[in-house]
Amino acid sequence: MTFTKPGAYTYHCTPHPHMTATIIVTAASAAASANPTHQPATTGVSGGATTVFARGLDNPKGLAFAPNGDLYVAESGHSDGTCPRQTSSANSSAGVSGAVARITPSGKVTRVITGLLSQCEAGQYIGPTGVSFVTQTLYVAQGSCLGQYPGPASPCLVSQPVLRMTPGGAPSAVAQFVLHTLSNQEYGFTHEDPYGIVTGPDGALYVSDGGNNSIWKFRAPATGVSWVDKPLAQFPHDPTVTGMSFSPSGGLYATVFGAFPFAKGSGRVSRVAANGAISDVVKGLTMPIAVAFSRNGTMYILQYASEFQFKPFPHTVAKSGAVWRRTSAGALETVVSGLNFPTAMAFGPDGKLYITNNGTDTSPGAKGEIVRATVGS
Repeated sequence: MTFTKPGAYTYHCTPHPHMTATIIVTAASAAASANPTHQPATTGVSGGATTVFARGLDNPKGLAFAPNGDLYVAESGHSDGTCPRQTSSANSSAGVSGAVARITPSGKVTRVITGLLSQCEAGQYIGPTGVSFVTQTLYVAQGSCLGQYPGPASPCLVSQPVLRMTPGGAPSAVAQFVLHTLSNQEYGFTHEDPYGIVTGPDGALYVSDGGNNSIWKFRAPATGVSWVDKPLAQFPHDPTVTGMSFSPSGGLYATVFGAFPFAKGSGRVSRVAANGAISDVVKGLTMPIAVAFSRNGTMYILQYASEFQFKPFPHTVAKSGAVWRRTSAGALETVVSGLNFPTAMAFGPDGKLYITNNGTDTSPGAKGEIVRATVGS
């Protein structure tokens, strides 16, 4: 991030919008350095057509395909003020507009779960962030409520990081993460802030936690709540862990968004071993938010935006999201460009890549969509 004028600049963290501060600039900074080695140059769309698969989604986040081939999407919602505000911030509100949508192979959208928590902090929406299936059962990662909205409606009581959904049944919490002195304590609180959720080859659920810079692993109990005492992997200070995916060979990979102010080249993709050991696989990325693998094991990385800016809101360059493919030589090439704040992606049964677009839209109306791209093997 380069400043050209002295002054006071306010900001909020895009993945954690409740984290706000003011930066005082006393002199213009030096020119920014060149792009990192791994920062790919835009080459346009390659490997086939890119089309809009579905529209009308409300701040779509995580994606998962059901065993029958339907696509499920977590919708963070837009808040609606139905939960009483317990904070002095005029930019904060909460409601129950979070949802999960089902999209058939023909592109028909149906909301199968509604009434989930949706919280607005500094103009950004926190709600359902990820979905995953264990056999036929759907699990949903729910963004943090921070306990600020203890209203009478049960979704507003406390943060429930992972919910289980059953056909015709109400959602129920299946996991709570026991928070100790983790790396976000300097902000004055500890909390979980789930983003991604994925089912491993072992049948366990893995949850990325941007609030605690960690990945949790647990097995959903048949009844009741699983209290998870220790994360599988603990990342260093404030890297903001986002999306996750297992490779065809069974390795767990996670995107690391980077620490504020998300300088170019500060993001990466890391591999997490079964014992929790973390090793960086791809460095020099800018705001990576998801990773996925094709059937033959080729890695694809989703960029949320190309640059973070303090002004104007929402502080990131619009329509600068992209999908990168990692070649066998380790280079990155851009296969999809021009995405507007994408938040997740997943390969479908048809071998095509499905990507959320307009994933953090702040204007009225449900403008989120799913883009389908043919990117090759």
